[in-house]
Amino acid sequence: MHLILNVHSSNPETDLDCECALLKLTKPFCDRLRREVETLFRHRRVLPDLYEVYFWRYAVEFYSFDLIDACDDCEAGWSGQFEKAGRAVLPVDMDLAKLEPQRMECQQEITRYVPAASNIVRLPENCFEICWTAVPKHSDIYITTCDVTLPELWRCLAPENATPKPQKRRRRTKS
Repeated sequence: MHLILNVHSSNPETDLDCECALLKLTKPFCDRLRREVETLFRHRRVLPDLYEVYFWRYAVEFYSFDLIDACDDCEAGWSGQFEKAGRAVLPVDMDLAKLEPQRMECQQEITRYVPAASNIVRLPENCFEICWTAVPKHSDIYITTCDVTLPELWRCLAPENATPKPQKRRRRTKS
């Protein structure tokens, strides 16, 4: 399963033909993200200033508008859904062999803590957003994907069972 993510550039005048990013979703990939998020959630209790963590990973490929155009040709109305949500699943009939990804360097995976209102109790996987960033070859701009949460990735991977096994939260007893 592939998910196409919308991107934005650090330079408002150009994105150097990086219009979208392609993320290959697999169960092991989502499991790894879940383990990392749970670890970061535990460490956040000890280090409350922990805000975001960077990993040097090549998880996404960046493409020009040709990918969006080809997806729209495969499935009518696909680009409208993509523009509205900022992400969309790659159509089943789409042939990626015809398209070539952009040459990028310095790819990073960013896991960022997202604070909630003080009266809301959230599970660890809902507290962090994940995005990917990279630099097109021979440039000085950053291309960054839209943020996604772990539950959003799980819904794309397995829509019939939208969430992984629920994690039980233990409440601390008052002493």
